[in-house]
Amino acid sequence: MKKHNIGIVFLLGLLISLTALSCKKSSQPKDVLPEEKMTSVMIDLYLFDGSASVKQIPVGDSTRIPYYNAILKKHGITLAQYDSSMVWYAKHTPILQKMHQRVVDSLTARSMKLEKK
Repeated sequence: MKKHNIGIVFLLGLLISLTALSCKKSSQPKDVLPEEKMTSVMIDLYLFDGSASVKQIPVGDSTRIPYYNAILKKHGITLAQYDSSMVWYAKHTPILQKMHQRVVDSLTARSMKLEKK
């Protein structure tokens, strides 16, 4: 009878452990760009997109590609790294929203600084 109880306790403990692990927040994979770096890349991309919009270069126009590549090179990343990171962040929207707010705050601060000149 004792062996039966030990088995049930062990099984119950295992189930509780597995449940706790499954509820654990998913950790960020190593190949995903850290939040700070991703935010910095996003700021540069937004700045370029704004500039291209002012110059009336349509979204999807191939003349934008060298600029995007230069931004990625500046940050030492590939398009695949950026894309896979963006996919991961898109699945973790609270983090992406926080990063996007930092982008907006940075761009707003830059705009205000330019208006003061």
